[in-house]
Parts: sequence; C-alpha cells; structure tokens
Amino acid sequence: MRTFILTSRSRAVPNVIRESVDAIRRWEPRCRNVRVKPVIVGEHVTLRVSWQLQSGGEEYTEVKWR
Repeated sequence: MRTFILTSRSRAVPNVIRESVDAIRRWEPRCRNVRVKPVIVGEHVTLRVSWQLQSGGEEYTEVKWR
C-alpha cells in the first residue's frame, strides 16, 4: 500500500482496491463475496470492505487509508 501513497488518487484507488481484495482472498480463505468500495471525501479515502464468512451473513469493515 505504501507504493500508492504518493500516486494520484485516480491511479491509486483502483490499485488499492485490487490489492486489498487479492490479499483478503489469499490470507482469509473463509471469506467470500469480498468487495471494496472507496468512500472519498476531499483528500480522505476510506475503504469500505464488505465480506461474508461461509457460515453467515454479510459484514463490513471501514478502513481509513488516506
């Protein structure tokens, strides 16, 4: 993720989403239906990660990135 800190937002956000989804799928195999949606307010970016364990309903976690 540090790679994208100094990159323009229009180029960084899609790459961060891709990297996030790839990491979750690789390191947390119990999760399925993983989605990452950016919430951009001014210069601040929050990633809303939606996920579902194989045994239950959908959950989400918000991660402040910038």
